[in-house]
Amino acid sequence: MRMGRNRTWLILGMTAAVVLAAAWWFFRPAPPANLLLACAPTAPTARTESSPTTPRLRKGSRTAPTDEAAGAPQPDQPFIDDDPAMEQQPLWTPDYGPAILGSRSQLRLHLKDSLGAMLDGDVRVNVRLTRLMGRYGLVSSGWQFDPSSGEFSGGGPDGFGLEPGEYEFFADAGPYGSVTRRYHIGTGQVIDEEIATPRYRRIICLQFEDREGKAITVLPDAPAYQGEEPAVVPTEYPAPAAVLRERKVCTDPCDGPVIDQSAKDECGEVRDLRYFDRKMLIDLIDVRIVVQKYLTDGGRYYVRVFSGGAGRVEIPLPEDWFAGGNIQLCGNFEGPEWDNYRVTLDPAAGYLEQVAERAEANTDDPGYRSLLQPRTTAAVAPFDPNDASDVGASAVRLVVRVNAPAPVHAWLENTPDEDSLKQAPAGRFNLYWNEEHRVWWTDMIGGMAFTVVLSDGMFLRHRQDVPALAEGQKKVEVTINLSGHALQFVAPPPTVAALATRCSAWPVGGGAEGASMMASGGCAQSYLCGDLPEKICGAGRFCLGPQDQYTGVPFTFALDADQRAQLASGSASCKVASPGLVLRAVGPDLGGLPSVWGALIDTELDEAARRVRKAQLNKTAVEGKAAREFLVAQQAWYLTEDGPRGGRIASDAHGYMYFGGALTPGKRYVLYLWSNSRDELRPDRRIDFVAGQGITDLGAVTLPSYTD
Repeated sequence: MRMGRNRTWLILGMTAAVVLAAAWWFFRPAPPANLLLACAPTAPTARTESSPTTPRLRKGSRTAPTDEAAGAPQPDQPFIDDDPAMEQQPLWTPDYGPAILGSRSQLRLHLKDSLGAMLDGDVRVNVRLTRLMGRYGLVSSGWQFDPSSGEFSGGGPDGFGLEPGEYEFFADAGPYGSVTRRYHIGTGQVIDEEIATPRYRRIICLQFEDREGKAITVLPDAPAYQGEEPAVVPTEYPAPAAVLRERKVCTDPCDGPVIDQSAKDECGEVRDLRYFDRKMLIDLIDVRIVVQKYLTDGGRYYVRVFSGGAGRVEIPLPEDWFAGGNIQLCGNFEGPEWDNYRVTLDPAAGYLEQVAERAEANTDDPGYRSLLQPRTTAAVAPFDPNDASDVGASAVRLVVRVNAPAPVHAWLENTPDEDSLKQAPAGRFNLYWNEEHRVWWTDMIGGMAFTVVLSDGMFLRHRQDVPALAEGQKKVEVTINLSGHALQFVAPPPTVAALATRCSAWPVGGGAEGASMMASGGCAQSYLCGDLPEKICGAGRFCLGPQDQYTGVPFTFALDADQRAQLASGSASCKVASPGLVLRAVGPDLGGLPSVWGALIDTELDEAARRVRKAQLNKTAVEGKAAREFLVAQQAWYLTEDGPRGGRIASDAHGYMYFGGALTPGKRYVLYLWSNSRDELRPDRRIDFVAGQGITDLGAVTLPSYTD
């Protein structure tokens, strides 16, 4: 009886549990709205959409909520993007006009002192040219000061000039002082002017005599000039920061740089291997200090100073030899009194006997009166590599003359021979080009054999052995005659042709050996010497931009049977195939914009990406299964990994942008671009286009500049 009552209570309890579970299922709350906001970047506060409401049962209804109210997956609702900048655009029409051409503007500045004289050649001059772009600045590379001419030229290597806009020039001329100038350079403009430093070079005369008016003929140390004005540093401008992020990859926090264990000292601390240990360096150098004396010119001693600013001349005088010790002469050294400034000293008894033990530092130039002589730039005799009279006893001058249908690069290679008693290490050695005599040359150690290698950076390649350079010979001449079959690569797309300055090409399995200059019209031409191979195919790249900062656009090529037959008869042309996307980002003044970022995406993914962007901008939940999957995969509203469906792209200093992924011909893509905007959620422009065969060339794209 009792057991029956227990079974009844057990059944009633299980029934109550089932009822409570069903009630929780029917009336459970909706998922939190911020479920997928963990990856959203911080963005400015924007209009917030209403959060989804929790479905409720109508009063008196016993009908369970539908699957939609219960949170079951449903088809994505139609997406409406209320941002006009993000709306689908008409297909892009490429602009191949003047905007795709690099600027040829130049800046030539001649740095002189404040009297218009050349700067002394031993003064180090540091220069910097900064392109000013609103709140940003970009330091131009590749510019150097030529002390022999005093010229700072900004024409750009490979003929590339400065982009139009504002520039700031800064020169630190050491004791001459520093100069800062600002320039506005227009498209194609050439600015050529002279700039004066704050100070000028002057030679002052110090007349040393004792209290009786007798000349002091010997000084224990040399008087020296020191400027007193603080050094001026150029203004530092921030560079535009990156806009688009890379996909975060978790790494082992213990991973770090590989440390050479041999670099650890006894305490376990790591030394920097780039620098000598101070004690080690001292131990390696045998220091012998030679104490000297300095002769005056009948008491006169000439010192180079830089007038026009505060400075001092320090005269070191030991107190046990001269009463009062060291002397400092301060001023700006501009007055006439410095033409013969009297310095009265009180030497101790026996001073000359003590100084007599020292070596004379300026026997041939007492008082350094040579400073009074006019400064002249000695004419340097042109170098003639055919004249081997200056070659050392154990060296041999090698002169190589090349007759080839195209300009070539030349160098030497050496492969050690086990049977040779005297050999150079394996490697590559330079040959030097002399334009006046149009020969390649170098000086080598006698008794060694080398191979001369010629290449035009493409298919013209030739190797010729040079016999061992016998010791005792002064000069060895080698003449190489080449002829070949001309192979021309058809002009690439307009934007590539506008900027490409050089081209490299190589057969399958080979590699680049330099680069050839592009011909007018963007064509590149090479030559094949000797017998033609059965298959002529390979790869290469067009080099866009200056030599020190270029963007490489790869290509492949292959000649068919008809083209090979044409080449065997003398010449042939072939088309190249390049993948990807190319364009030039310019401002309203048609100047190339650096640090422009782009997000390229397949149009089939565009709606999902924009859903993520809108949710991140409004700080709401991401709507739609495809959008949620996109966010989980990319951790952003754009593609953070490059691939066939798109990726990230950035412009170089001239505004040129190249994406190397293989786009699907005939497929529609979207490109979002950022210039003035540095907010990844707010691009400046959207472009819709259809990918073409090979490389897709969008031409010039105008964007807001950094000053807008």
